[in-house]
Amino acid sequence: VGAFADDVQAFRENGGLGMSVTLPFKVQAFQLATHPQPSALVAGAANALRFVEDRIETQNFDGAGLCRDIEHNIGLPLPGQRVLLLGAGGAARGVVPALLAHGASEVVVVNRTVATAQKLAQEFATLGPVTARTYDDLAGEHHFDDFDGRLKIPAILPKLSETPGRTDFAGPEVGHHNHEVLTELLGLDVATINDLKSRGII
Repeated sequence: VGAFADDVQAFRENGGLGMSVTLPFKVQAFQLATHPQPSALVAGAANALRFVEDRIETQNFDGAGLCRDIEHNIGLPLPGQRVLLLGAGGAARGVVPALLAHGASEVVVVNRTVATAQKLAQEFATLGPVTARTYDDLAGEHHFDDFDGRLKIPAILPKLSETPGRTDFAGPEVGHHNHEVLTELLGLDVATINDLKSRGII
């Protein structure tokens, strides 16, 4: 984990033009940025790096991806919805601002360490209603009338407000959005992508 910055630099020196970043490196990726984009600035975390000359540009598309899946793939409009978010780590930082920007009436952040959820809620309080809760607090929600202290999700999402309790989309396969990331977010053309593939960089 401690060698992340060195590994990024080595990747750049070997011809890398950009990279996708996942846990647990999203906050470190943001800290490397010389030119963070608004999505990364708001979240304080990044999952895409682009190297342009001496610049390191960062993006965070966690929120955009989640909102697109909810609204386009599941078909559930977000405006007015009360959203339950499990966990308060780097991914949560990326999605809370986007959920509020898409019209969610409230984002309830549940985390095992409630202080972490509270800190997240305080940081984003100016963007809209964000509430920190514990898993035990869910016992008071009527959506969890049979809650026994453990959160069980047997293939069906919990029903929240008017959200139907169904699963219509299992999520994209690994690499499903590679082309979108490489072209739209990193600005690479087809020839460059094919060259990087032939050299084993991507």
